Amino acid sequence: MPAPMSGRLAPSDRKALLVAAGILVVVVALAFVQGGGAPSGGGGLPSTYSSGRRGGRAAFLLLKEIGYAVERWEKSPLELPAEGAGTVLVLAEPIYPAAADERLALSRFVRTGGRILATGWSAADLLPNGQVVPTEDLPGEPQSYTSRISSPITLGANRIQLEPLARWTSENRAHLALYGSDEQAVVVTYREGTGRVVWWAGAWPLANGGISSDQNWMLFLDSIGPAPGVRVLWDEYFHGERGSLWAYLAGTPVPWAGAQAAFVALALLATYGRRWGPLRPRAVVARLSPLEFVETLGGLYERAHAAAPAAAVALQRFRFLLTRRLGLPANYPAAALGRAARERLGKEAEGLAETLENAERAAATYDLRDGQALQIVRELDGYLAALRMTPGAPSTALSSRGSAKKEKA
Repeated sequence: MPAPMSGRLAPSDRKALLVAAGILVVVVALAFVQGGGAPSGGGGLPSTYSSGRRGGRAAFLLLKEIGYAVERWEKSPLELPAEGAGTVLVLAEPIYPAAADERLALSRFVRTGGRILATGWSAADLLPNGQVVPTEDLPGEPQSYTSRISSPITLGANRIQLEPLARWTSENRAHLALYGSDEQAVVVTYREGTGRVVWWAGAWPLANGGISSDQNWMLFLDSIGPAPGVRVLWDEYFHGERGSLWAYLAGTPVPWAGAQAAFVALALLATYGRRWGPLRPRAVVARLSPLEFVETLGGLYERAHAAAPAAAVALQRFRFLLTRRLGLPANYPAAALGRAARERLGKEAEGLAETLENAERAAATYDLRDGQALQIVRELDGYLAALRMTPGAPSTALSSRGSAKKEKA
């Protein structure tokens, strides 16, 4: 029957507990950081959730204030109205690509009377007949542009500021360049079926930091169109805001709470397994291999008649243990070492000086006989046990040392 466990933790259990506590602290800290703040909605993106300089929250609220029926669109383009007439879709610098069927849905939306306001080169990639390339030769900071032609989209917006992050490359004459030049158009509009596409080279005119620059707000409203009877869908789907239960929960501390619960469950399972597992006997290490090594080494010494090296090894080991015990240098003379041992360790070290001197002479003798080496080794082992420098009973040590003395006599 196993003995009852004491109240103290074993070192291995204490170490496992400290590691588990450290991991738990890290998980809690990550959960706090993840769930502590409000969602930013994309930070530098023109998202309706972002209040940053490049966010689109101000433009979204402006449409609400002046009477537009505006809403965030977090669904796939496949769910857009079957008839696009009377609906405007804002694609403000999307960051996720569209599937082939989603591109077809956007094209169908425009051809059936819908309007798309797209900004940036990534949005142009989603447009039917959109042809743009990113520009590296033009500065990324907002630049001032003057309208080239009179159009309902340029009405009241003679001068705007916009960052030219891309340029329109289509040579189709139906694609009207409203701002910029024929080679580097930054605002373009064209009809597609019964609908219309409006493209900007950048989203600065609707960004929080740029909507009030020059007449950007007028360009934004003219690109959306008149308010009565218009439904404005501001796309957040291609910003990563997907309208599903998991997408909603991903922005809350729920995933981290689930991770913590899973960690606690694993810790409980590990604890149960350690305390209530089956009892098994301790594995016994076989002594066969060490004994074979000793016999092999002894056989080598015997065949080589290397009695002197065996005595030297025993003497070196004894001197190391004795000098460490007495706090003396390793090269301390044998006679002085024996006297120091007699003074400090008492009668148990009687005759040790003579034994050490004999051992040193034996170790230096080339033709030392096996019996003489064995006698030296026995005497040194007897002193080791008598002086308690190796495990052994004092009585046994004394008798061993005495028998060694008798054999010497």
